Amino acid sequence: MHPHYVIPTGTQEWWLGLLFSLLYAACIGWWAKFGRTDNRRFWERIWGISILFSWLGTQFFLAHKGWWRLNNDLPLHLCGISNLMSVAVLLFKERRLFVPLFFWGIVGGLQALLTPQVTAGNHPLLIAEYYLYHTSIILVPNYMIWAHGWRIQRLDWLWALLYNNLLILPIFGINLWLGANYMYLIEPPHVDNPLIIGQWPYYILGFEAAALLHYFFLSTLFRRHWKPLPSQDIVNAKF
Repeated sequence: MHPHYVIPTGTQEWWLGLLFSLLYAACIGWWAKFGRTDNRRFWERIWGISILFSWLGTQFFLAHKGWWRLNNDLPLHLCGISNLMSVAVLLFKERRLFVPLFFWGIVGGLQALLTPQVTAGNHPLLIAEYYLYHTSIILVPNYMIWAHGWRIQRLDWLWALLYNNLLILPIFGINLWLGANYMYLIEPPHVDNPLIIGQWPYYILGFEAAALLHYFFLSTLFRRHWKPLPSQDIVNAKF
């Protein structure tokens, strides 16, 4: 596994990364508010294809350099999964992916931007792609809300947490098989983040508590964009 590159909080490189993300967000926000609606689907597909080709280009770059590793470069972190979900949402308007993308993308993307750890290495191209896709997974669900009026249900944060946990067992098995650390289930990320408490397995419990609080807070923050449950029965709640 090639070394992960940690960008310390508050450094010039950290601020430049945040500036890039803010400029990217400003462009998408301007487009969502003022862009023409008659060709919106065309540009959404261009956006989705750009994100996809950025990721594919990074994979080819790593392979060309001889840096690609099965135990490090598969999209099996939550942010990597969210990145592919964002592509599917933009290209196909896949609503079934919207709820997990909304919670995983916004929460995971923000944490990744605040405490960056570039798993692919420290090459400038890899750092740029890191900021591009982590900003994208924040922007895409927000864009679908503001530009298309997509909504979440008040209990969707529980479903996002449930599906989050359903991924743990198979990905933990993949980690053991490949000697990997996807979703940081084997060891914590090497970043200065107050949400990382203790060593294995205690920090995972901290992740669980943090996810619960973040998802609930995010759902409450977007309560204006709730839609009513089709039934009061939680079992019948659907994405």
